[in-house]
Amino acid sequence: AVVQGLASPWGGSALMNLYGYWRLIPFIGSVIPCGFVAELTPQGAALWLQVIPMKSRGLVTTERVAGVPPIPCFLSQLLLKVPNDGVVEADAAALAGGTNVPGPELGECHA
Repeated sequence: AVVQGLASPWGGSALMNLYGYWRLIPFIGSVIPCGFVAELTPQGAALWLQVIPMKSRGLVTTERVAGVPPIPCFLSQLLLKVPNDGVVEADAAALAGGTNVPGPELGECHA
């Protein structure tokens, strides 16, 4: 592999869809500390991946993790499908066309 990814949000993070609500729900800022990135929404990631050829994706190895995240990520468990790493659902960390290590590796957290 030329590129290796660990818990990379190739399919986006459902948490990014909530960013617009951060003023209405005070804890959203603690769940999404990195701020809003349009390409990290599931829809934005899908658009971004359209320009990455399958041949190039074949040069990427990904590994997914899942576990019980530390505070404040525990709040994200209410919003994400299980298994997840506190930020990215395990399915969204796999890259179509890439070499995806079987998993997820349990007991690990994104944050």
